[in-house]
Parts: sequence; structure tokens; C-alpha cells
Amino acid sequence: MYRRSSGWVLPSTSPGPCVSQKAWPWKSSVHGRTIPIGALMADFFIATGSNIEAETSLTKGLTLLAARVKLLRISTHYRTAPLGDRRQPEYVNGIWHGQTEMKPLKLKETLRRIEAECGRIRTGDSYASRTLDLDLILYDDLLLTGPELVLPDPQIRERAFVYIPLLELEPDIRLPGDKSILAGLVNPDMELYYSPITEILRNLLDSGL
Repeated sequence: MYRRSSGWVLPSTSPGPCVSQKAWPWKSSVHGRTIPIGALMADFFIATGSNIEAETSLTKGLTLLAARVKLLRISTHYRTAPLGDRRQPEYVNGIWHGQTEMKPLKLKETLRRIEAECGRIRTGDSYASRTLDLDLILYDDLLLTGPELVLPDPQIRERAFVYIPLLELEPDIRLPGDKSILAGLVNPDMELYYSPITEILRNLLDSGL
């Protein structure tokens, strides 16, 4: 279980019996649907974050992204302490799940453009405050190592504010190229701080944008 300061408790991510040998067991239902010719969609997960006008930045980013891809689900978002310079404002982090016809690098380029439209200015400081982070962390079962993109993102296993919301959406997920269930990383005593931006984003997605 994950404990939140508000008293909310997320479902247990105990893996239970394995019913599939696929990297992502849930993908069987995605692959089983009828797909129009020329409209083959790939599933992706994006790690989101903001510590400058987070509500405005995340809602604008969601709206812009929904105009370009099919967004399906939004995880709980959490208030998290900044990495690096602790004098920064706290962050709001979460995971968005969607589908797209875009190839991975094209999707990454699209995410970077949306960040820029939301006022993100990239500098040499990877820990600098930012209006919006949209990081592609998973794309179907793809394993990719290149100068511009690595999939799955190696930081999934290192950052609780990434893997905990990811596990909320996919409790039994196995990362591509890894036989272990990601839920084995979770510290059951870890406290995370719920952000009400969660419901704002979910309501926006449910409204059809």
C-alpha cells in the first residue's frame, strides 16, 4: 500500500499470479481491439512534472497534448521535494498514459514543443525549476538506446515519483527487457503527498477537453 498525507490509500501493487509472459500483460487487450488500416496506435507513458505555476502549466500541457494524441488515463499526482537545489518550490509529478501513431522520436519532439509553448526554457541545469516536464518513459514494448532517447527510461527504477504513479496505472507492469515486476521496487512505508491538481486534470480529460 502507498500512504498519502491526506489519508488516501492506493490499491496494493502485489503482483499475484502471472497470467501472461508479455512485458506488459495489459497490452493483450489493446492488441485485441479492431484497428483501422493505417491507424495502428502505440501505447506510451509520460512522466510529468512542474514547479512553476503547476496547475496552469499542467492543464495547458494536457490540453495541448490531447490535441495531438489520444490520452487515456491520468495517475494520481503528488507534491514532491525538488532534486538538486532544495530552495526551489516543490514539484507536482504524475504519469499520463495515451496512444499515438507517432514514432518515438517524433513523439519526443512533440513533447518538447509543448513544453516550450508552456514557457519551458531548457538550460544546462537539469535540476532547474520548470513550468513543465513531459518525459517519454515507455513506448509499447520498445527497447531503444540512442543519443536522443533511451527506452524504457532508466530513471523509472530510481525515482519513486515516477514508478509509484506508474504502478497505480499498471500494477503488474514488467519493463521491456526486464523479467522482474516493477512493483518489487516499492517501499510499503513510503509516504507521498497527494496533490489536488489530480482531480483538476482528470476532470479536464473527462470533459473531452
